Formats: sequence, C-alpha cells, structure tokens
Amino acid sequence: KHELISPQSGGQFSPAKHGQFASARGGQLKPANGGQFDRRLHFGNKQSFDKVFYEKTTRIKFPEKCFVLEAFDNGEFLTGAVFDVDSMSFQNFIVTNSFDTVKSLLDVNILSKNYLTKNKPMFHSTRNLFFKRKVEQDHYWIFIADLNSKRLWTEIKYPDWSGQ
Repeated sequence: KHELISPQSGGQFSPAKHGQFASARGGQLKPANGGQFDRRLHFGNKQSFDKVFYEKTTRIKFPEKCFVLEAFDNGEFLTGAVFDVDSMSFQNFIVTNSFDTVKSLLDVNILSKNYLTKNKPMFHSTRNLFFKRKVEQDHYWIFIADLNSKRLWTEIKYPDWSGQ
C-alpha cells in the first residue's frame, strides 16, 4: 500500500490509486506512464514531504490521522515537517514509539525553526512535551510531540553529498 500527500487531499495521507504505479525490478515502483518518478510531493515554493523517506530513515510509521501543516527540504542537508495529529492516536503514537519526556527545552531545539514560516516550534514549557531522536549512519533525526497543541514536528539531517 502506497500513500501520497497532495494539496487535493487537504494535506492528509491518501492511498495511491490503482494503476498509478507499475512494478519495476527488485520490488521498486516506477510511474505507470514510464516517466521519471519524484517521490517528493511539493506544496508551493520549496515545500515537500517525502513520507517514504521519513518512515524508512526513522522506522517510525506516522499516525493514521495526521494532517501536514507545513513541510520543507532545504535541498542541502535538512528536511522537516509539522503535522496536526488526532489526539486519540497521538498518545498511542508516543507510547508505541517510546518517546522520552522532555526535561529541558534544550532537548527540543531544532534547526527547522529557521526554515518553517507558519509553524515554528515555540515551546514555553516541558509539560506534555515528548521527543525521540537518533543518530545512525549519516542521518540525525528528531520527532517532537506536543500534546498541548496536538502538533508533531519532524526533522532529518542528511549528508550534503555535494560537499558544500
């Protein structure tokens, strides 16, 4: 099952349509029309969210009921997204993925604050604030869950292969 996020779906995850993708060698997907396939889905200027990349890199599956509020990829080393999450599935998501309780606001200081325009992470208290982060291979990632606002911030730092 493949899921897409598109402006037509209001930013919500929606199943891919039958016949939208054709099988390729090695279990990969390719566009049914044989053209180039861009896994990223774009929202206006420089905004994109690649759900497959996030779930593969972090091994965390997003909650069923979540809505993309804002997303970006700076094209060099950082991608981030902010979601509005249904409160019932949010608590389960935090427990299932073994999030830690934020003890200091320094735990949730992320570079995405410099790229997000409408949903900057502005925390005033550690109450109902949880996070999970990891460094592995060439990636650093963090998820920040705020039960007060029902928001989930995500950020992945990836290698700058151009060497700049």
